[in-house]
Amino acid sequence: MPASIALTKDSCVLRRSKRAVCLAEVLAALLIIPVLLFGLAAAAYVPMSIMNRAEDISVAQDRAEMVFAILAVPLEHCGYGLPKKPEDYKYAFSSTLPPFRWEGPLSVEPAAAPGGLRENGNCKIAYAVDTKCRTIAKAETSSDTMWITVNHVPELLRSEPYSSGAGNDVNNWILFGSMMPYCLPARKNTTQTTLPNGDVSISVKFNRTQPDADTLMIPENDELYYLRVMECQVRSSGEESIFFTRDHMGTGWQPRVAGVVDVRFELEPNRRLLHVWTLTHGARRFGRITTDGTPPGWPEKYANAIPEEFRHYRLLAREAVFHLPNL
Repeated sequence: MPASIALTKDSCVLRRSKRAVCLAEVLAALLIIPVLLFGLAAAAYVPMSIMNRAEDISVAQDRAEMVFAILAVPLEHCGYGLPKKPEDYKYAFSSTLPPFRWEGPLSVEPAAAPGGLRENGNCKIAYAVDTKCRTIAKAETSSDTMWITVNHVPELLRSEPYSSGAGNDVNNWILFGSMMPYCLPARKNTTQTTLPNGDVSISVKFNRTQPDADTLMIPENDELYYLRVMECQVRSSGEESIFFTRDHMGTGWQPRVAGVVDVRFELEPNRRLLHVWTLTHGARRFGRITTDGTPPGWPEKYANAIPEEFRHYRLLAREAVFHLPNL
């Protein structure tokens, strides 16, 4: 056979062989590419899922921290200048209206909720707020009225005297932390008088069981505080669950933090520590139940009260323990 013909046949065989190899490579590539693409998608999904979860938890964490921040200052000054026992607290105000009929400066009770009461869901706090005013002389009385002299007008104290019926106004009461032999809230009795040197003299009135039994004394340089109160609980608003507060100063219940599914309060028997649990949700709602059972850190006894619609969110439970130095 001529050499040229043999070479041509060999070339044809070689070309067929190359075509077979190329086809096999293409088929192999077609099989490998989906695997690689799936792997790349999976590799991208995992960190994105982790990032989305972290962002969701961060939103829920921020909501819990906002609730704790709202509670921190009132709880730190809760009971300052006030009687501690519920019966003494009630008598010191001698009123049938809230917040003067509360069970002491700090009380915890059930809160109204859809489907029934939410145990330990409402917290009531009576606390002191600094007026930046100080007494410039010692004041004493064995009756139920007293004149005090301070270095300037407490600007947020109501101008109406008690005789006009303002005794049921929270803004008409002031507190003294160093009063002896015990602390009583004082209400404004008459309008203040400005003295020639710029000091201010104010007549205040106390509610006392036996006006002549003890001599009340307010020392020089004692600081005046405004009385303030706050109720707090979770309430539903449309499809959202919100942490609300009420200050009993005419503004009603105010929404403070959205995305708070539940808050529970428990006061220890010695009344020196308050445990607060928050249950907050993230920003993303899933089409399926994402949080079932009892979320980690949430008290088991409150788990059945979690509304099912909020189990479609990631839920985060947090606890804070507040020391109550003035109770």
